Amino acid sequence: MASKYTLLSEKSVRAAVQDGVFTSKAVDIVRDGNNSFVRHLERQDTPTIPSSVVQIHNNYIYEADTSKYISAVIDIQNQYITGELKIKYDEVIVGLTTYQEQGSDLELLNTDARKSLSAFGERSSQILSPKSNEPYLKDASLEVLDSYTNLIFVYVMSGFWRFRSGFSKDSVATNKLDTLESEVRSLYSWLLQNGKEYENQIGKSVYAYILLEKPEEIEVIGQLVQYDDRYSSALDVVKSFSLKCIDRKGWSEPYKVSRLPNDTWGEDRLRVALRLHDILNKISNIRSVIDELKAVGEIKVSDILLGGEYLDSPLSLFRIENKPDA
Repeated sequence: MASKYTLLSEKSVRAAVQDGVFTSKAVDIVRDGNNSFVRHLERQDTPTIPSSVVQIHNNYIYEADTSKYISAVIDIQNQYITGELKIKYDEVIVGLTTYQEQGSDLELLNTDARKSLSAFGERSSQILSPKSNEPYLKDASLEVLDSYTNLIFVYVMSGFWRFRSGFSKDSVATNKLDTLESEVRSLYSWLLQNGKEYENQIGKSVYAYILLEKPEEIEVIGQLVQYDDRYSSALDVVKSFSLKCIDRKGWSEPYKVSRLPNDTWGEDRLRVALRLHDILNKISNIRSVIDELKAVGEIKVSDILLGGEYLDSPLSLFRIENKPDA
């Protein structure tokens, strides 16, 4: 009897696409309030961490190309990470390299990644604490936050490779993501606009800085508002700015913008906010990856028919020693 699922390697899928058997699009996974799958939308960008690593459709299991991202993590020069963090990060990168090249020491990789999360989580909390008095984060601090998300992703993937169905019991990554996202969002919100209800706060915001000083980059507002709960869309931002900051004395008079005192930190606020936006994107993508891996972990190995060369990959989603009978 034929297996319920057929697992196709990246090479097999790409060959099928090239032959016209399959078609390919970069997509976002859309979920409802209960985190249930809604539909796929064609992607408008290419994230650093993929929002999807596996999909099941019509009895096929598709693996995303995680190896390219893993290679990118290995190649990153973390020149700003120093001391204990640098040592811990290097340990994980060495383990990841070993696993990628030789397919060995998976347990050690997963353990080192887990141990590194505590140190990076503590340092990230210090960086993002209101008591730090460093709202305009320097590159060194942003690098720590970015590297922390990389480590969470490595921990998630190595945990699945190691435990398969048992990975569904793991809550470490989710808890770390919850804490990090809450702390990042707090600073992100402050940088964009310190409050909304007070008079003319929008006039001192990063949004106003873009509208008045960098109108050629107005599309960035739509990007920034994605993680700003005070506004529902870029249009909502523009409406608020129009109500608070634009006026005219009479119908015959031209519109005037009520300019507030120059914000000499406008560009720094925008720079840091964009970096934090990228980190929030990573967090969101890792959450999607966790959900997918937990779902695929429930599939029985006996129900899977492997593609010809799939087992040759040291980064396979399914770590199976012997190919089952077709």
